[in-house]
Amino acid sequence: MCLGISAPTGGQIELAFALERLRLRRNGAKQIAIDVLIKNVGETPIRRFRFEFPCRFWGESELDREENETWEMAFSRLCRQQCSRVRITTAGLTQPHDLDNWIYRVLPHLSLGEWDPRTGLVPIRRGDLTTLTGLIKQDWKFEISEELGDDPHRWYSCFSNGITVLDLVAPDERSKEHLQQGECMWVSVQFTVPPGGSQYFRWPSRWRSLLARDKRSRLVLMSPRAFSDWRTCQLSVFERQAHPGEAQIHVAARKVRELLGAVSQPQVKDWRLFMHWSNRISIQRIQVPQSIVESPSDDSLHIPDRNLDASNHAEFWFGEDHGKPEPTDGLRLQFEAVVENWLYKYVLPWIGFVAFVLALWQWIRHW
Repeated sequence: MCLGISAPTGGQIELAFALERLRLRRNGAKQIAIDVLIKNVGETPIRRFRFEFPCRFWGESELDREENETWEMAFSRLCRQQCSRVRITTAGLTQPHDLDNWIYRVLPHLSLGEWDPRTGLVPIRRGDLTTLTGLIKQDWKFEISEELGDDPHRWYSCFSNGITVLDLVAPDERSKEHLQQGECMWVSVQFTVPPGGSQYFRWPSRWRSLLARDKRSRLVLMSPRAFSDWRTCQLSVFERQAHPGEAQIHVAARKVRELLGAVSQPQVKDWRLFMHWSNRISIQRIQVPQSIVESPSDDSLHIPDRNLDASNHAEFWFGEDHGKPEPTDGLRLQFEAVVENWLYKYVLPWIGFVAFVLALWQWIRHW
């Protein structure tokens, strides 16, 4: 998945560390949890981050109007409600034994240290790499992006292209909670991408799913810099393809592209992606760049989920700390997810077996 994180108010940041857990589900949904350590390398305090998600938080079935509601009103309502689709779980990092922190107890090269209430710091140990520490800041919350506002046409331009933009902000009056110069702070978020909610993971319709021998869908995972380039390209194409009668959509797409593209993505020092999936899904890799470091597979890993096999996982690293900096155009990992149809795998073979037994019985009786 990966996502874009930036400081749109003129601050300068770097992503010192990020651990992303991505679970693929059989129905095409994805459950994602990300812990990211953000460092302020500029000279001014930061109280607002822009988060850009390469997905939608609403399935197509949820995109509907309420009674006496125009489409513009519906888009504005969904824009306000999407903030509740992302959970901030940063406080959970103060408890290493919390259920949500299982990944730090499973992976041998990572461990989450004890929170120091005196300094507010939480350390993370990275095997052979240096230990990193970050502060747990309070009262940060997601709000509607200032760049989008509650403009329904700007929101629709992003939604149509599988993009969600939110702002993570701290209270203006509590300067102590702002990210000061030279400080690092932890941000942990969790969210679910519904089936069809990802631009890169399109699940077939219900009837096609029922009749097809298997369901195949492309899954593209991009680094923040690659996502930024892709987002600009998508909005440019969408802007050119807007119907002549949709002048408001045309103007909104251009404005969103200009506003989001005005801020560059920060430097990534260490980003780690841990994928795991159900035993009914097979993953076929298509493209893994050489700048990606693939962690050796460990079949002894115990993933605390009764629906998953320990072997169904993969881990990828990129960033300067691994000696392979991100290219100027970013990194893209491409996979194909394949789910076998239970109708062909279980039902039809049993029907064929029963029909064979009945036919054999009839032949024996007449013989």
